Amino acid sequence: MSCCKTSSPKNFPITMLKAMTLITMMVMVRPIEGKRHFYIRNEVGKPVIFRCQSGEEDLGYRILEPGKIFDHGFTSLKFGHLLYFCHFYMEHKDIRFDVYSNSVGGGCDPGKRFPDLPHPQCYNGHTEWVVREDGFYKHCVYYLVKDTICDTNDDDMYIKPSDCKKEHDW
Repeated sequence: MSCCKTSSPKNFPITMLKAMTLITMMVMVRPIEGKRHFYIRNEVGKPVIFRCQSGEEDLGYRILEPGKIFDHGFTSLKFGHLLYFCHFYMEHKDIRFDVYSNSVGGGCDPGKRFPDLPHPQCYNGHTEWVVREDGFYKHCVYYLVKDTICDTNDDDMYIKPSDCKKEHDW
């Protein structure tokens, strides 16, 4: 008689199925970094047509009226690369560029932008694109993340936005 219990052939398929399920779940789980946004603000005196896409999502064609803001929120991944690009049209002009990626929107990380900030994890940085007659300007907007351990009684939710910097001509 053996002192060790061995797996019988009839239990083998169940054990193998459990192992394969566990491996599949480990591969499929991707750590989430948090909610991100990119904004597009029209400061041109006429409508701007645009279409934004990622590898997983097509936001379709949109018309952004003068003075209006388009807001797209999405969940970014801690590992991997997420990219949103937009194609803009105004009269006879058009241009396509990346509006969010790890390097484009990720450049609005509060910890990198404000190294002396006491709790950078308490803020989210969002990218805003400003459409003007002469081109596209980018700046970062920072918000205090509410309902977290960082929640304070302070009414000042914002860090001063970065200056607008021209990134693209029409």
